[in-house]
Amino acid sequence: MLHPHRQRPYTRILLAASLTWAAAICGPQARATSPGAARSATTAPRTRAPLVLWIERLGTGRAVRVRVADGHGRIDYAALPVLRELFRDVRSGRDHPVHFRLAWVLARLSAAFPAHPVILVSGYRNHSRSAKKSRHLRGRAADVRIPGVPNRVVVEWLRRNLRGIGVGYYPNSSFVHVDVRRHDALWVDYAGPGEPPCYDPNPVRAFRSGEADRLSRSEARRRCASRGR
Repeated sequence: MLHPHRQRPYTRILLAASLTWAAAICGPQARATSPGAARSATTAPRTRAPLVLWIERLGTGRAVRVRVADGHGRIDYAALPVLRELFRDVRSGRDHPVHFRLAWVLARLSAAFPAHPVILVSGYRNHSRSAKKSRHLRGRAADVRIPGVPNRVVVEWLRRNLRGIGVGYYPNSSFVHVDVRRHDALWVDYAGPGEPPCYDPNPVRAFRSGEADRLSRSEARRRCASRGR
């Protein structure tokens, strides 16, 4: 066991990393602060209480409430092993560490819609079930939904309030994809369950205009076929 004084530099590094990242991901208000205000950027009113994630795994019914961050925005790394178990690939039984940024994003989403748990449709997926570059392989992605909240509303909230995330909108499926990455991304995929991807070439326009919701599934597939994808 390390002497207490030898543990402090590592602890400070983790704390600094979590505070800096939290300031960056919290949206335009946090990004407008000066570097010296990074700590205060994580203490906005909605995070003064501990940030708790209420999440339930689809199919198993297992639900947990875990504290992801304290009232100062500092990540509680003890939550990650709990989430690792919940995110386990249900088909292979394999698991993978959940990135703390993803835990934070899901906790923010949970706090925004506290009446129901975040339903985890898919967490970690092993190589046999995911594309080679999928963030599901690295514990950086989740497919989720919230009972009683339209998926469009979930997408709008994520895009409006958080930065450094990828969001996938699936009008013909029952979940929203969210992952953590360096730059924001949005895509619209008209594919239904078990179908090959059918991406809109202009997802921002399709989502904002509402075309993503109005376009019939058959018309979307016809357009994808005409584009060769």
